[in-house]
Amino acid sequence: MNKPTFKIHTLGCKVNQYDSGDLKRKLIFAGFELAEKNADLAIVNTCAVTKTAIRKNRQAVARARKENPEAKIILTGCWPKVYKKEAEKMGADLAWDGKAEELVKGIMNNELRIRDRDKNKNFPPKAPACPVGRDPPSAGKSKLQNI
Repeated sequence: MNKPTFKIHTLGCKVNQYDSGDLKRKLIFAGFELAEKNADLAIVNTCAVTKTAIRKNRQAVARARKENPEAKIILTGCWPKVYKKEAEKMGADLAWDGKAEELVKGIMNNELRIRDRDKNKNFPPKAPACPVGRDPPSAGKSKLQNI
């Protein structure tokens, strides 16, 4: 059985770098596999501090779509938190303004309202059940048990 795959594009500060690493660990623990291209899920962790950052967000969404044409594209980070309506118009399937653990739970339990460009494609594809209540190995004090 093939594992569902993901790719994370990170823009901005050290907080975003940390959040992307945390999201990566949670997705791997939940049964996803990291991919460079053609992922099932592409997450763009955005910044909204400057106009340049917002321009780079748009470029990252376009790059994520180009590198992962069949992927569900999710925007997270500062941009959807500060400019949610604008972020929702960028062609992503979901603009997420919540916490990483809630995002992983929603993906795994198919609870998110991710726009479906391909009505015949289930998402997440062949994902295992969400490992609620278990901490990922070497993740320290993870909030994963709260999902």
